[in-house]
Amino acid sequence: MGGDLPGSLSITTADGETFEFEFFLTQELVDANGKQVDGYYEPRTENKITKIHLNKE
Repeated sequence: MGGDLPGSLSITTADGETFEFEFFLTQELVDANGKQVDGYYEPRTENKITKIHLNKE
């Protein structure tokens, strides 16, 4: 908790499916660990450029 980098947050649904996220953890999230809570999220896609090739004209 704290610091400049996000930690790992996982949510397990009522039917046992687990989703893991990188997230900045707060004390409230740590205190909720192991408890049943309502969680909402929106799926997002992250694209990373790994290589750029310039054409010579």
